[in-house]
Amino acid sequence: MDKYLNYHLHTTYSNASTIDSCNSIESMIIRAKELGQTSFCITEHGNTLSKFESSMLCKKYKMKQIIGTEAYFVLDRLHSWEGKTLDKKTKTPIMVKDKSNAHIIIIAKNRNGYRQINKALSIANTTGFYMKPRIDLQIVKEVLNPNDVIITTACCGGILAKYDMEQIILEFKDFIDAGSFFIEFQAHNTDKQKEYNSAIFELAKKYNIKTTVACDTHVVTEVDEFYRDLILKRKNMIYDDEDGWMLDFPSYEELFYRFKIQGILPDEVIMESLQNTNLIDSMCENYDITEYSLKIPVPIMYRHLSSDDRFKKLKDIIYFEFEEYCKKDSYPNKNKQKYIDAIEYELGEIYGCHTHDYFLLHYEIIKRGRELGGVLTKTSRGSAACYIVNMLLHFTAIDRLQTSLPLLPQRFMTKERLLLSKSAPDIDLNMADPAPFYQATKELIGEEYCYPMIAFGKVQEKTAWKIYAATNGISVETANDVSKSIDEYMTAKKYEEEDSEIDIYDYIPSQYRKEFEDSKHFRAVIENVRQHACGHLVSPINIVEEIGLIKCKDVICAAIEGSIADKLGYVKSDFLIVSVVDIIDKIYKRIGIEQPSPQELLRNLDEKVWDIYSLGYTAEVNQFTANRTKKMMEVFLPKSLNDLSAAVSFIRPGCTSIVDKLVKREPMSFGVKGIDDILYSHTNIGSYVIYQESIMEMLKYAGIDKKETYSLLKAISKRKPEVIQTAKETFIEGIVKRIMEDKKE
Repeated sequence: MDKYLNYHLHTTYSNASTIDSCNSIESMIIRAKELGQTSFCITEHGNTLSKFESSMLCKKYKMKQIIGTEAYFVLDRLHSWEGKTLDKKTKTPIMVKDKSNAHIIIIAKNRNGYRQINKALSIANTTGFYMKPRIDLQIVKEVLNPNDVIITTACCGGILAKYDMEQIILEFKDFIDAGSFFIEFQAHNTDKQKEYNSAIFELAKKYNIKTTVACDTHVVTEVDEFYRDLILKRKNMIYDDEDGWMLDFPSYEELFYRFKIQGILPDEVIMESLQNTNLIDSMCENYDITEYSLKIPVPIMYRHLSSDDRFKKLKDIIYFEFEEYCKKDSYPNKNKQKYIDAIEYELGEIYGCHTHDYFLLHYEIIKRGRELGGVLTKTSRGSAACYIVNMLLHFTAIDRLQTSLPLLPQRFMTKERLLLSKSAPDIDLNMADPAPFYQATKELIGEEYCYPMIAFGKVQEKTAWKIYAATNGISVETANDVSKSIDEYMTAKKYEEEDSEIDIYDYIPSQYRKEFEDSKHFRAVIENVRQHACGHLVSPINIVEEIGLIKCKDVICAAIEGSIADKLGYVKSDFLIVSVVDIIDKIYKRIGIEQPSPQELLRNLDEKVWDIYSLGYTAEVNQFTANRTKKMMEVFLPKSLNDLSAAVSFIRPGCTSIVDKLVKREPMSFGVKGIDDILYSHTNIGSYVIYQESIMEMLKYAGIDKKETYSLLKAISKRKPEVIQTAKETFIEGIVKRIMEDKKE
């Protein structure tokens, strides 16, 4: 079977620029494999957002990845002129720019070409954005090198169709001379395509330019095309110029036959053009853009130091901050050895997984961010409060050694877990405004090394189901029943514990699962791209060239999402805006009192504080605003931090079966003193398991190494039966052993 390279291909990632495809990358790769193709190329509209997932899947299917884009092109991206529309306020003409947005295919021959494409699209999104991210002749000539990239003329909405053909040939002469420019034919049997193919065929002969063929693939099968049409209709998108187009993924023979039916090109030209797709393939190297390495940037002021010297610098900072802390708080001053032991243990974990630069960087970010007027929460989000080092570095003000809550350092980080998971630490920072900390980061590591990340807006399960039900004759009653089940799943998902894994099919009634499965054609289809709520990519590598930038509304972001950044070893800093942080800061400033630490606040509480809950004054108290939780607190009557922490945990769906007992403080015992002691110390109520830390402590009590407890906890939440069964046997043996030992005592 003859093969060709289907290089002009779109997936759901093109939807980030314009709604255009429902198909996943994997569906396209599987089709390429079926046809005997050994290389895989995607050219999304105006972006390369699919490149990382494509790279990972190409490894899985043993395909060579080729990276490209179908960019938007104008002659001069900066040129503007007065339009006919007047500005409503100034009554002056609104300036307009060229919005021809001609299509142009750019394919990377090698890693240099890959970086050039990223840079070109980054410029298009910063100084070239007008309706779409537009590259121009300046970018082509100053950024793209004919030795590193290939250009084709794309479809009949391309550069030869929208601009003077002779001028384009002249402007791209360097690429033509280098053999890196191809005139592209497509096989759509429409009058417009026939006229276009005829014209560019003559142009290719006149200037002796190599030709190629392309499919402009958006779907794999006719069924996919049906679902694509539904998505387009949902968004009121109509592409009139696509009437009569074939957007599927044909075989070599099918594509040849389509050109024969079209009747414009001689057989030898069709065959030569098909073979030239393989020439394009041969011109492209196979390189890996998803190789893992932990990518932690070093602040500019420490780059002259060796890694060991930077660790020593971090240690010096931590002990300096500890001495300062001892001057302010009597407890650490009286318990110095306890703190030193904790610090040394945590520093050992940090050094053991080579993450000291992460802590050094974020210490400097917070320090400089505060100098610029930034305000951080005094509390914490996530597990950062489980390390005393994080408190001393000002990532949180919570001192785990002064609380009876189960804040286990193993929950935050162990060197074994980080080395196994190949990830960086993850500290979430709640703040009044991320701008000062974002500016601080750029000052510390460089302008092009920190940008907000992106998140994809995807068709969610309920919307996918509604689209499917509405177009497949599903009764309203059935559609509503399944929708209610999806709502239940979404509620459970909202309150799920960290690292747990909830399966939606556990919520869908069995009689509807087949129909629900069929709605998967719409699930996870990308509809838009937006700025991540809080994630910022912090990189030691130039983001503009290695990843690329994309404009999300008015914000320039790194063209990468969080899950991919994690897999590649990048550091992401979460700068989350929390309005109450700003409110609290302003209140304390207004009354002229320095905002206390959580420890200081707890020491100064009086009985009237707890009246907030007993009297139901919780309208603006986080977690207890709803009437249901307000009434629970009127019965539960919290009187301590432990009580409040327990209440926040047991109001979640996971505790539904025991919540009434917890609210009424009903006693509970497992009859095993060691276990009961652990659980009671966590809740002050009884032997209720409401924290993941409680499970970790129980596993530790049974003799399981404390560093393994978090990994086992994760296996339980992800329902890994083989791991759970082995751990269960070890746990039971350990508990029996402890019971026997306790009886001897």
